[in-house]
Amino acid sequence: MKKILLIFFYLNVLTAQSNKYEFFLKNNGINLDLIGDKGIIIRKELDDILKQTNEENNLEIKNFWKIQYTEKEYVGTSFDKWGYAERILLYNNPTQMDAAIEKRNFTREVYENVKKEKNRIFERGTLLFKIKIKWEDLTSKNSYSQLVEKGINKNNLSKLDISVILDKIELINSSTCLAHVKINGTDEALKYHSIPKNIYKYKGNYKFKKPVYNYIDLIDDSRFAKLVEIQFNFDKKKYLPEKYTSITINEKSITPSIFKQKSATKLLLDDQISTEMFLKYHTEYQTFENEYKLLRDKKWAKPILNGINYSYTKKDFSEDELYDDIKYSSLIGIKNKLVDAKYQLYVNEKKLRSQTLWYFPLAYSTYLIILGILPPA
Repeated sequence: MKKILLIFFYLNVLTAQSNKYEFFLKNNGINLDLIGDKGIIIRKELDDILKQTNEENNLEIKNFWKIQYTEKEYVGTSFDKWGYAERILLYNNPTQMDAAIEKRNFTREVYENVKKEKNRIFERGTLLFKIKIKWEDLTSKNSYSQLVEKGINKNNLSKLDISVILDKIELINSSTCLAHVKINGTDEALKYHSIPKNIYKYKGNYKFKKPVYNYIDLIDDSRFAKLVEIQFNFDKKKYLPEKYTSITINEKSITPSIFKQKSATKLLLDDQISTEMFLKYHTEYQTFENEYKLLRDKKWAKPILNGINYSYTKKDFSEDELYDDIKYSSLIGIKNKLVDAKYQLYVNEKKLRSQTLWYFPLAYSTYLIILGILPPA
């Protein structure tokens, strides 16, 4: 029983802490004004953290257009001469074939992990346009005998269609990029449309909009992860229509890490704001606490409110234990427990009323029989 309560305690502490961070940092920290001088101290510290975050996370000073990776490379062989010698000694009269076999057995290929880098690539796969051939166009430019000779008819006309795809965008330095455009189609289609190759690379330039952080971004919550906005610009080309010469993407892979700033923020809030202070100013928690107190004296509600199995209904929970359940639970968790408890109260009260309807008439009839006023049934 104590182990179960302990597990619930630690899990709920983490949830309550997360709620506390969000409560005081949302809307540019408006709720910090509720706690007076402490709020002023916290806001000053947060402003310093934010200034450091927004100034230091300058992507331009990093080789963000490069990706670092490790690859195994073959560097040669290693021969275990001592193991080979011991093995050969086991032969009475080893032949050259025996020696060659054992030498091969004691030779190992050697690989090393080599650090490498490559240009960062953003996969796109965007359809730019399609070219579909019409039968009328074919017959106007080719005789029917030529079409038969090429094996083209109305049923296989689609083999001359092509689709133009923006396959990917490659960063080659801090401001220059390449658009990789792929031409999808059969060799016959490429030849018909006089397209000499199926990959075209168009040079362009790019710039990014550095993310600007605020208070709420300084809590460790992935919902508020910042994206870097990248603007790509290219000149209009034969296979890159004007519609796609300006492309904007939001990318998370190059977002600067602010782990240290988040850790500092959590340390600041945990040190300056207690859970009791958080609950004092959180009106929803106060509302639920009042409802909770109205329900806690109902014995069938206690196990629900405390998240404990019905087998523990005989335990008399103290007020401190009941308060801890509010103190360390998430807001959603309390809402769900109150709904469950209210429903259980409704069920029990309905059951009690239905029992009353038949219990009192029966008891009164029994009383009259005992007095001899009514004959026994």
